[in-house]
Amino acid sequence: MNKQQKTYGLLGIVLIIWGMIGYQIYMRMHPPPTPELKTESIQTYFQEQKTDKHPFYTLNKAYRDPFLGGFPKKKTVRKKTIISKKPTIAFPDVQYNGSVEGNKESSYILTVNGIQDVVKVQQVLQGVQLVKASENQVSVKFKNELKKIMKQ
Repeated sequence: MNKQQKTYGLLGIVLIIWGMIGYQIYMRMHPPPTPELKTESIQTYFQEQKTDKHPFYTLNKAYRDPFLGGFPKKKTVRKKTIISKKPTIAFPDVQYNGSVEGNKESSYILTVNGIQDVVKVQQVLQGVQLVKASENQVSVKFKNELKKIMKQ
């Protein structure tokens, strides 16, 4: 075969390939009419199956941990108790100055907010009640708060 025959042979093969490609494109753009199929409609009724709400699997709560080798510890829930703070009471300035003794009774000299007076046990002076007293200290009560005061 010479060179000219090979060129004509390859040109023929190229024309055949391009013809097949063109035919495919033409058939895609202009499809042949499709015959209509007669179909019968069948009515079906779908019934949804009721499923149980049970899970497929359950877990044991007390299983052995394969990595740590023991059973898990139960977590305890601790309730936090809220401690209500008592309102702070401004305790008056109280000083114990001494005692006065006479006929089987003893009185005590107290200074409350700069006012000095002689008071007996269970007596009230400016809202401050003398609860208990001795020669060295007294116990006074102001709005249910008890306080011990030493002699000056």
